[in-house]
Amino acid sequence: KLYLKYSFTPFDIQKKVRSMEIIRNNFINEMFETLNLREVNKKKAIVDMDILLEKFISINGNMEKIFKEDREAYLIKISSDDILQMTRIDTASTGNRPLQCSDTFFDGKKSILNTKECRILHLCYNRNRKYLGPFTVQLTSAKNLGVVKMYYDPEEVDIQNVLQRIFENY
Repeated sequence: KLYLKYSFTPFDIQKKVRSMEIIRNNFINEMFETLNLREVNKKKAIVDMDILLEKFISINGNMEKIFKEDREAYLIKISSDDILQMTRIDTASTGNRPLQCSDTFFDGKKSILNTKECRILHLCYNRNRKYLGPFTVQLTSAKNLGVVKMYYDPEEVDIQNVLQRIFENY
């Protein structure tokens, strides 16, 4: 749930993806017809194309602000295992740059959405008191246990904020 909460697609990007719907559908229909592909895979192709569009819109230019503003936290690192595909995803951004500004985030997005599981999340939280910079929170779950680690000296009010967000989502 926390992955979905902090990896949501900003409205401006959703709007741009939706604006390509007719072109996307025409392209997919033409591709399936020309290559004689099985219709059963068409829904997967639509999801993949939407992720592709979101990816290239998100990494186009300086998009950091759109992934930081109006958020209490944003993703900077994820780790997940995809049992179905027998793969592991470990993706991190550099510094405090939002992970959604990097193309590698989108390479693993479909897998995480399908498995509905993310082993480790690193979030960059904005502090409630603005006189200090952001701090990092690592959330890990294994065998029905959750572990929260905080880096860069969070204050008590920040710790309470993080714990409240976790409780709201479980």
